[in-house]
Amino acid sequence: MYYRNTSDKSVQMLMEVLEMEAVKKQNWTMKHIISICEEIDFIVDEPEHADYSDSTYLVLAELFSDFKKFGHFINVPERLKSVKSFMLDETSKQKILSALNDLKRGTIGNGKTRVLITAWEKDGTLSTWQQHINNLIIDIASTPIEEELFNSNEVSPVPNKKPRNLQKKRKECKKMTVLFWILSLLFTGFSFYIILYGAGVTYNSMHLRISGIKTTAEVVDIVGEMRPRKTDSIKERTEYTYFEIVSFTAENGDKIQSQLYGKGESEERYSIGEQIEIYYNPQNPNQIVDAGSNSETVKGIVAVIFGLFIFLVITSLSKGLFSSLGTIGGVISITTKLLLFLFIFGLLFKKVQMGNQ
Repeated sequence: MYYRNTSDKSVQMLMEVLEMEAVKKQNWTMKHIISICEEIDFIVDEPEHADYSDSTYLVLAELFSDFKKFGHFINVPERLKSVKSFMLDETSKQKILSALNDLKRGTIGNGKTRVLITAWEKDGTLSTWQQHINNLIIDIASTPIEEELFNSNEVSPVPNKKPRNLQKKRKECKKMTVLFWILSLLFTGFSFYIILYGAGVTYNSMHLRISGIKTTAEVVDIVGEMRPRKTDSIKERTEYTYFEIVSFTAENGDKIQSQLYGKGESEERYSIGEQIEIYYNPQNPNQIVDAGSNSETVKGIVAVIFGLFIFLVITSLSKGLFSSLGTIGGVISITTKLLLFLFIFGLLFKKVQMGNQ
C-alpha cells in the first residue's frame, strides 16, 4: 500500500487530516472526504498540475479498498480504526477511477511523465505499482454505489443479519399497521354510536317540541337504575340514573304513563306529585319530552359534536394510509367516507322509524 510505504510528507499530512476527521465522524462518505481534500488543496483541478493529486487519490482508493474487503482499515493509526462505515457515491467513484486511469497511463496532457511514475521508474517498481493500480481500478469499478449498497442490504459488515433485521422490522411495521386499522375501526364504530345516539336524542326532542302536543303531566314515581362503575382505585361503586315517571291524559282521553329522559345523580329532579309541562307525540303518546328543560336537546347535540370529533380525528390519523396508495387511495378514502355517511344515516333513519312505531 502506497500510504504505508511512502515517505512523502504530503501523504503523511493527509493521513493526519483523516485521523482528525475520524475523531469527528465515524461514518464516512467518499464524497465528504474528497471535499475535505479539495478544501485544503490536497486535490486541485489544474491541468498543468494534473499529477499533483495522484497520491491523494491513490491513498483514498487504497483506504476504500481495504475497508471494502475487511470492514475496517488495516495497519493505520488507532484513531482511523474508529471509522465504522465508508460509503461510495457515483460521482466520487468516477473521480477516483478517472484519477487512477490517468495515473496508470503515466503522462499528463502535455506529454510530461507523472511524478509518481518517474519515482517508480527510478526505483524499479513501476510494474508492481501499475498492477496494484489496476487491481484498485477493478475493485472500485465493481463496487456498487451508495444507493445500491442500501438496497441490496450490504451496508452491514455482518452478512445475513441486516436482511433478517429488515424483515423483522417490516413484519413489525405490518403488525402495527393492522393494529392501527383495528383500533381505528373500533373508535370509528364508537363514534358512529355516539353520533347516532346524540342525533336520535336531538331529533326526538326537537321533533316533539315542534310537532308534539303540549299538556300538563304529574310526576307519579321516580325509578333509579343502578349501574356499576369503576373508579381510579379499581373498586366498583354504584351509580344511579333516575327516570321520572309521569302520568297525563292524551288528546283522545287515554291515560298515559311514560318516563322522561334519564338524569344523573347530580342533576336536579322533580318531586313526586309535582305538576310539569310536557310535549307528547299524538301518534305515539309514550314519546314525551320535558317542556321546561332543554337538557335532553343539549346532551344530544354535545354527543353529536363529540362523536364527530372522534370521527374526524380517526379519519385524519388514517389519512396517511390512504395517501400511501396514491390516486386510488384518495378514491378509497372518499368512497369510505360516503359509505360511512350512508351507514350513519341508515341507522338513524331506522332508529327513528322504530321509535315512531
